[in-house]
Amino acid sequence: MLYINSIFLWFGAAISIAEIFTGTFFAPLGLKNGIIIIIIGHLIGCTLMYLIGLISSKTNLTTMKSTSRSFGKRGSLFFASVNGIQLIGWTAIMIYSGAIAANLLFNKISVTTFSFLISALIICWLIIKYKELTIISSIIIFLLFLLTLLVSKKIFALNYTTEIKSSISIFSALELSIAMPLSWLPLIGDYTTTKKSNHKIPLISALTYFLASSWMYIIGLFCALYTKENDFAIILSKLGMGSIGLILIILSTVTTTFLDAFSCGISFSIFNINEKKVSIISVIIGLIIALFWNQGTLESFLYLISSIFIPMAAIQITDYFIIKKDVSNSIFDKTNFVIFIIGFIVYRYLLYIDFFLGISISTMIITSLIVIIYNSINKKGFKNVQK
Repeated sequence: MLYINSIFLWFGAAISIAEIFTGTFFAPLGLKNGIIIIIIGHLIGCTLMYLIGLISSKTNLTTMKSTSRSFGKRGSLFFASVNGIQLIGWTAIMIYSGAIAANLLFNKISVTTFSFLISALIICWLIIKYKELTIISSIIIFLLFLLTLLVSKKIFALNYTTEIKSSISIFSALELSIAMPLSWLPLIGDYTTTKKSNHKIPLISALTYFLASSWMYIIGLFCALYTKENDFAIILSKLGMGSIGLILIILSTVTTTFLDAFSCGISFSIFNINEKKVSIISVIIGLIIALFWNQGTLESFLYLISSIFIPMAAIQITDYFIIKKDVSNSIFDKTNFVIFIIGFIVYRYLLYIDFFLGISISTMIITSLIVIIYNSINKKGFKNVQK
């Protein structure tokens, strides 16, 4: 049952307008190259998802609590706060994009009204379901799967064009492909911690997300090549799938944003705050932000998330799997936090140059090497360290 829960959970997480919208950026690469970059980027991003999820599974700690192993107690509070803020941002993005798309398909209802409707459904989902998968939610996600199959069949049958005026480098496209899986890095551990140690859950979770998210990106790619624009709702309208599209958009927005809101509660629970109340409040704040959101900032938002959580994950993975280091009993690990800042700066610098290894991979390698070298020089590496 745990495996089925994970499959349904992460399939529901991947099916979203934001994923399809991001896939439209790959159109200048053409169909073949676009799909190749999407798959490579997702392989990299989902591998990192798996490793972070595995740490949580083995330590039985949520993602943010597991950061204390590398950054100490106060360090974990910092990352929990940052994660909570970015999750509220994601909640706003999802509400906004869902409302805009729904309004394009059914303009008799305003964007504001759709925003309130979607937010209300997310809150209902939080109250009724919260963390456990129910029969009702299973049916809804299965319906979402069938609707996605139907839409995909029509879209993939379209004649597409390769004449796209805009441009994007392979390196930038690779980062956008990696970025979406990376946005789940701070969350995956929240759903791989179980009462019984089961290390297959992280693998199943990452694999499910890899398949579903790649699928969404490719749908976006097809949409852009067919219409020469990035609006999924217009495609559905032209295909005469307005009603089906409306259901798909609303359901997918709710199932994805539920995870953002729920994990926001988990992140802030590190401050001994009630998870459920925080989750509901995050939806309300997300709704307020969504009413003023500019979707043109999505790309910058994805890069900002990556610049924070790539070096964080690099340090966690290196500490756990290579250094075998645990400073969870310490107040604050200044060294790892300085290395994190260096990794953050490296990522932001590489954004402005086309480096052959790409930004994320380069940042991961550089950050991990600094951790290994420092611990080797100080003879703290390759053994369990308690402070």
